[in-house]
Order: sequence, then C-alpha cells, then structure tokens
Amino acid sequence: MALTKIEASNIAAGAVPSTGFTSVQVFTAASTWTRPTDITKVIIEVQGGGAGGARDATGTEQIGGSAGGYAKKLLDVSSITTSTITIGAAGAGATGNNTAGADGGDSSWADGTNTISGLKGVGGNTSNTRTVGGLGTGGDINIQGGSGGVA
Repeated sequence: MALTKIEASNIAAGAVPSTGFTSVQVFTAASTWTRPTDITKVIIEVQGGGAGGARDATGTEQIGGSAGGYAKKLLDVSSITTSTITIGAAGAGATGNNTAGADGGDSSWADGTNTISGLKGVGGNTSNTRTVGGLGTGGDINIQGGSGGVA
C-alpha cells in the first residue's frame, strides 16, 4: 500500500525550533489535507504504489514488478489552505501462468502550486525483461523505485 506522510510544525520563518514537529498524519487513502491554523511548515513524504509480479508460461518463474518512486519535501504552507492527497494502490500479482502483473498507482500531494509525487511501479512481464521503477518528483529528495524482473 502506498502512503503519504505529513509532519507539521508551527516554526516561524528563520526561527530555531524549541521542539520537534507537532503532529504526524499518514494517509493510506485519497483525502484532502486542510492546514491547521497554527501550522506553517510541513515535511511531505510520498510513496508510489509498487507493481505486481508476473508468472512465466509454465508457472515455474515469478517475475517481480518494480517499486514505486519516493519523494520528500520541506514545504512552507503559510499560504496554502488545502491539498489533494492521492494514494496509489499496489499492483496485483499474476493469478495464472503466462500473465503479467498489474502496475501500481501514482501517489501525490497537489496544492495548486506544488505537486510532490511518487510514481507507480511497472508490473512484471512474461518476457522476463526488467521493468523500470517509478520516479519520485517535486521533492527536495526524489528516489526512483527499484527495478523489477528476473535477477
């Protein structure tokens, strides 16, 4: 299951915080985040949904799907009131021989100005070729998911 995690703080611009973040919210389903009045900064972590694995024609080999991308960003939300949270589902694995795995889903934070995304993993395929992991985009840190396929 993909997720979006938001850590919130009321640190004034340029100030040294005397405490850590004041709250943590983890979203595992699509939702709308609404900024509490005392929150000015958030750390957003977004993970795209991983993909399902495939089976070869005989069912003797399972071919992994790739991982979803990850992004992390520190964001000043002083002028943001809401953000749309999208959560990408994990891709289903093959249920029969010679069947590809399903792609995962894209996850994101989108507030009208900023979009931070973890893009989906790609389902395993029956030809045993590598699938490329999803990208993390819009973050201060963006990590591509691991590739899938037979090692």
